[in-house]
Amino acid sequence: MTQRYRLAEGSRWFEQFLALPESRLVPEERARSLTAAGEVTYWRTDYPRATELFEEALVAYRDLNDERGIASVCSALGNCEFDAGNVERAEELVRRAVEAFG
Repeated sequence: MTQRYRLAEGSRWFEQFLALPESRLVPEERARSLTAAGEVTYWRTDYPRATELFEEALVAYRDLNDERGIASVCSALGNCEFDAGNVERAEELVRRAVEAFG
């Protein structure tokens, strides 16, 4: 089995879970699941979808006032934006991550 297949399968599982109404019952778990789904999607080089997942995770972490989660997602989003060719946006997000970690 190739790694590409495993990543695609992982993405499908995350998408199915995130579509369930029950996935919204525990906000902390949803935020972490959105982040993990974004990471798997990023590794698949689907930057537009990864960005959507990371943006939703960012909103969730902000709602939770979770500074570490915000910083982590800003960093991941920065990597995603950089690899997608959006260097200025990537720089802004990485700065936000550094500030949040600080």
